Amino acid sequence: MLIWDGRELLEIGGTSGGVPRGDGAAYDPAVSRWRHIATAPVQVGTVDAASVWTGSVVFMFGGRTPPYKVVSECCVAGLYDPKTDRWAVSSRAPLDKGLMQTTAVWTGGSVVLAGLRPGNPEMLEAASYDPTADRWVRLDPAISQSHPPLDVELVATDQGVVLWSLWGRTQQTGPGEFTGYAGVDVYRLDSSGRWRNVTDGWPQHETVSGPLFTGAKILLPPGQIWCGACSHPAPMNEHGYLVDPQTLNLMQIPHGPLDDLGPQVVWTGAAEVSLNPGGESEGPAGVVRPGDVAVWNPGTGAWTRGPRAPNSLQDDPPPVWGLDRLFALGIDGRLLAFGASRR
Repeated sequence: MLIWDGRELLEIGGTSGGVPRGDGAAYDPAVSRWRHIATAPVQVGTVDAASVWTGSVVFMFGGRTPPYKVVSECCVAGLYDPKTDRWAVSSRAPLDKGLMQTTAVWTGGSVVLAGLRPGNPEMLEAASYDPTADRWVRLDPAISQSHPPLDVELVATDQGVVLWSLWGRTQQTGPGEFTGYAGVDVYRLDSSGRWRNVTDGWPQHETVSGPLFTGAKILLPPGQIWCGACSHPAPMNEHGYLVDPQTLNLMQIPHGPLDDLGPQVVWTGAAEVSLNPGGESEGPAGVVRPGDVAVWNPGTGAWTRGPRAPNSLQDDPPPVWGLDRLFALGIDGRLLAFGASRR
């Protein structure tokens, strides 16, 4: 995983010969130099791991590695302080081992973590963690049994943490006949530590994947329609949204040149940068190749094409913005830096 700590880019974990690793390195762009950092006391999975920068430490929790064996010690988080180059281990989290699609956000005072417990149906579990007090609190939202979750997303805003539970189910409606149902439940974490259902008005067909807070709005990257496990046509003329964090009203972002290929999206502080990790397309808007970059300026509403990466990018870990540039890992494992404009 890649994390920007305010001064250096941290690369932690990964695999070697299929074996999960907990070692890492820090890159200082001011002097263009790498250094080794202390090895994590917990294994870092390459799938379903959650991480977030708290402003002082890196919080890392969970994860699996193919063939999807749980690699973390049961339900503890690793906490890395780059100033001291030391790791600590949290107390045991009140969560089940092997959570899938785990995601974490920092609220300014605590980490909020959510994921899906394997089962039939899967169950959504959530908890908050205060790193100063080393204290966990279980925070499961009250999800209807008729809305079994298939995915979960979180974003921390100035109006509280917002959680999306994307659900789907199949119901037999006759001899040999089945009907699929799907939707999106939305919850907001209030000041009392309880989830409030704010689903009313949310478009049930909109996929939510990798939401980002810009400081004023929630940025939703482009995604296909949400219909649970159903099949649907290939994406065409997709687009993202800006969402008001208080009302959850959506404003459509103009279609971008990479939007139909499921781009990786980063917020620079003033603009959206989209990266195409590996897909290809040709159409009226032009040719899109692996490593292409596009930048959307919310002030002008216009998209511009950036320089293409020298090779394809890895889907995971996702790219990060730090200092005045974008950092991503190429398919060959090399670090790539883009001097994308903040404007």
